[in-house]
Amino acid sequence: ISTLSSPNACRRCTATAAVQNVTVSQTIAQPVVGCGTTTQSSVEFLWSAAAGATTYAVSTDGGATFVPPNPGPLLHSVSGLSPGQSQTLIVRASGAGACPVAVSAPVTCTAIPCNPFTLSPSANPTVCAGTPVNLTISPSLAAFSVKWNGVASGSQTTFNLPNPQTTQNVTVEVSDPNQPLCPAVSHIFNVTVNPVPVA
Repeated sequence: ISTLSSPNACRRCTATAAVQNVTVSQTIAQPVVGCGTTTQSSVEFLWSAAAGATTYAVSTDGGATFVPPNPGPLLHSVSGLSPGQSQTLIVRASGAGACPVAVSAPVTCTAIPCNPFTLSPSANPTVCAGTPVNLTISPSLAAFSVKWNGVASGSQTTFNLPNPQTTQNVTVEVSDPNQPLCPAVSHIFNVTVNPVPVA
């Protein structure tokens, strides 16, 4: 059996072209996040509207969960922080199309830390029994509140022991009313009282 082929056999064939439409969706722009107003207990995160985005969500746990921004839509506030505490945020922008999500880089904002101050206490005294003692402090604050031995004393910077008979400690605490979330600064005076020498 022999097979004959003709070089002109495919001249009667026709080619059919297939056309495929490709739709290219706009990519949502990545949100650019910055820090806004900060206090000693709160921080604000701000971002500009991202092209193509219709809604936003935020995450404070590294992207594990997302919630709507508060108060939104381009601002998120975090409260209940301690002075100097930091918070990191990720913003997710969402829209329509084949590329509906864009996520920002993590941004960290920090609550205002406590402004340190000093007391500059007087030296620990050593006296004979019955000798009056004046203890003093010089806080480096324009306004402050004082407690001597746990008793509120306004802005009193001097504490008097009119007739000490035994060695004792005196505690002073100073707080800054302009920094109510910051701890008071304290100091303990050691007052050494010696017996009166016998002639």
